[in-house]
Amino acid sequence: PVNAVFRNAEVRYGGVAGEGQIVAGMGDYLFDSVAVSSGSARGFFLFGSSVTIQNSTTTLNSSHGINMASGPNAQLYLSGNVISRNNGSAVLINPDIKLSGFGNSVFGNGLNALEFNPGAISRDTTWTDLGMPYAIRSGDVVVDNSTLTVTAGVIVKMLSYKINYTGSGSLNLLGTAGKPVIFTSLRDDTAGGDTNGDGS
Repeated sequence: PVNAVFRNAEVRYGGVAGEGQIVAGMGDYLFDSVAVSSGSARGFFLFGSSVTIQNSTTTLNSSHGINMASGPNAQLYLSGNVISRNNGSAVLINPDIKLSGFGNSVFGNGLNALEFNPGAISRDTTWTDLGMPYAIRSGDVVVDNSTLTVTAGVIVKMLSYKINYTGSGSLNLLGTAGKPVIFTSLRDDTAGGDTNGDGS
C-alpha cells in the first residue's frame, strides 16, 4: 500500500538548506502531477522505500531537482516529468536504488542527468532509458557480486571515475542497431546534449 499520495498539488518557496521542499521519509509514496518550484534546497528529498514521481515538474530549486538517499532495497519510478533550471543535478541517487520509468525531460540544470553518488550495486540492476543521461563524476560505482544490465538507448557519461567490479560482478550492454548503449565523457555534447551545461 502507498503511505501517501500527492496529486495535482503545487509546492513553492519552501525548504531549508540541506533538506528539500518535499521531504518524504520511510514508506511508499506516489507523486502525480505535482509542481515543485523556487525552493531554497532540493525539490524532492526522498528516503522512502518505493517512490513514484510521474507527470510532475520540479524547477528553479537551489539544489537538486530530485534527490533520493534511500537504502539498497529502495525503488524509484520516474515517468513523464520535466526537471529544469535547478542549481544541482536533475536527479541524484545512490547506485543501489532500483530504477524504472521513461519519457522524462531535463534542461537548464546544473547537471542535466541522473547522477549517481559513489557506492556499490549489490543486487542485479537494470538501467533503462529514462529520457536523460546517467552520470558518474564524484566517485566510482562498484558492481559487487551482481549484474548490471544497461538497455537500449541509455547514455552513460563519466568524468574521472568509472564502473568497477568485485567478485563475480558483470556488465551486460544490450543496445540495438537503432538505439546503441553509449559510454562517453561528461563533456561530450553529441550524445544526450549539453549535460554539464558548459555551452560547448
